[in-house]
Amino acid sequence: MDRYKQLLAFIKPYKMRLALGVVCMIVAALGYLVVPWLIRNVVDGVLQNKDLGLLTLIVIAILIIFLIRGFATYRAKLYDGLCGTTSGHRYTGNLV
Repeated sequence: MDRYKQLLAFIKPYKMRLALGVVCMIVAALGYLVVPWLIRNVVDGVLQNKDLGLLTLIVIAILIIFLIRGFATYRAKLYDGLCGTTSGHRYTGNLV
Protein backbone atom coordinates (compact mmCIF):
# COMPACT_ATOMS: atom_id res chain seq x y z
CA MET A 1 0.00 0.00 0.00
CA ASP A 2 2.94 2.29 0.67
CA ARG A 3 4.20 1.82 -2.90
CA TYR A 4 0.74 2.69 -4.21
CA LYS A 5 0.73 5.99 -2.32
CA GLN A 6 4.24 6.67 -3.55
CA LEU A 7 3.16 6.12 -7.16
CA LEU A 8 0.15 8.40 -6.69
CA ALA A 9 2.46 11.11 -5.42
CA PHE A 10 4.33 11.03 -8.72
CA ILE A 11 1.13 11.36 -10.72
CA LYS A 12 -0.26 14.21 -8.61
CA PRO A 13 1.42 17.03 -10.60
CA TYR A 14 -0.18 15.65 -13.75
CA LYS A 15 -3.72 15.20 -12.47
CA MET A 16 -5.11 17.81 -14.89
CA ARG A 17 -3.59 16.00 -17.88
CA LEU A 18 -4.90 12.73 -16.51
CA ALA A 19 -8.40 14.20 -16.09
CA LEU A 20 -8.31 15.59 -19.65
CA GLY A 21 -7.23 12.17 -20.89
CA VAL A 22 -10.18 10.54 -19.16
CA VAL A 23 -12.59 13.12 -20.62
CA CYS A 24 -11.17 12.48 -24.10
CA MET A 25 -11.59 8.72 -23.59
CA ILE A 26 -15.24 9.25 -22.64
CA VAL A 27 -15.83 11.44 -25.71
CA ALA A 28 -14.23 8.80 -27.94
CA ALA A 29 -16.35 6.05 -26.37
CA LEU A 30 -19.51 8.10 -26.91
CA GLY A 31 -18.51 8.50 -30.55
CA TYR A 32 -18.53 4.73 -30.91
CA LEU A 33 -22.04 4.59 -29.43
CA VAL A 34 -23.58 7.32 -31.58
CA VAL A 35 -22.70 5.89 -35.00
CA PRO A 36 -24.93 2.77 -34.73
CA TRP A 37 -27.80 4.99 -33.60
CA LEU A 38 -27.32 7.14 -36.72
CA ILE A 39 -27.17 4.06 -38.94
CA ARG A 40 -30.47 2.91 -37.44
CA ASN A 41 -31.96 6.26 -38.48
CA VAL A 42 -30.67 5.68 -42.01
CA VAL A 43 -32.44 2.34 -42.17
CA ASP A 44 -35.65 3.58 -40.54
CA GLY A 45 -35.97 7.08 -41.96
CA VAL A 46 -34.11 7.18 -45.22
CA LEU A 47 -34.75 3.78 -46.75
CA GLN A 48 -38.41 3.55 -45.76
CA ASN A 49 -39.38 7.17 -46.43
CA LYS A 50 -36.86 7.84 -49.23
CA ASP A 51 -35.76 11.05 -47.48
CA LEU A 52 -32.51 12.15 -49.19
CA GLY A 53 -32.22 15.30 -47.07
CA LEU A 54 -32.05 13.21 -43.93
CA LEU A 55 -29.46 10.97 -45.58
CA THR A 56 -27.26 13.97 -46.31
CA LEU A 57 -27.51 15.19 -42.71
CA ILE A 58 -26.70 11.74 -41.32
CA VAL A 59 -23.67 11.33 -43.59
CA ILE A 60 -22.34 14.73 -42.51
CA ALA A 61 -23.01 13.88 -38.86
CA ILE A 62 -21.14 10.58 -39.18
CA LEU A 63 -18.15 12.34 -40.75
CA ILE A 64 -18.08 14.93 -37.97
CA ILE A 65 -18.37 12.20 -35.32
CA PHE A 66 -15.44 10.31 -36.87
CA LEU A 67 -13.34 13.48 -36.80
CA ILE A 68 -14.25 14.21 -33.18
CA ARG A 69 -13.67 10.60 -32.18
CA GLY A 70 -10.27 10.55 -33.90
CA PHE A 71 -9.22 13.79 -32.21
CA ALA A 72 -10.45 12.60 -28.81
CA THR A 73 -8.64 9.26 -29.17
CA TYR A 74 -5.42 11.03 -30.19
CA ARG A 75 -5.60 13.44 -27.26
CA ALA A 76 -6.45 10.67 -24.80
CA LYS A 77 -3.39 8.69 -25.90
CA LEU A 78 -1.26 11.82 -25.82
CA TYR A 79 -2.30 12.74 -22.28
CA ASP A 80 -1.99 9.13 -21.16
CA GLY A 81 1.51 8.92 -22.61
CA LEU A 82 2.59 12.22 -21.12
CA CYS A 83 1.36 11.30 -17.66
CA GLY A 84 2.75 7.78 -17.75
CA THR A 85 6.11 8.64 -19.28
CA THR A 86 6.82 11.67 -17.15
CA SER A 87 5.75 10.13 -13.86
CA GLY A 88 7.53 6.89 -14.79
CA HIS A 89 10.79 8.71 -15.38
CA ARG A 90 10.42 10.52 -12.07
CA TYR A 91 9.69 7.25 -10.28
CA THR A 92 12.58 5.26 -11.77
CA GLY A 93 14.93 8.19 -11.22
CA ASN A 94 14.19 8.10 -7.52
CA LEU A 95 14.83 4.36 -7.29
CA VAL A 96 18.52 4.78 -8.06
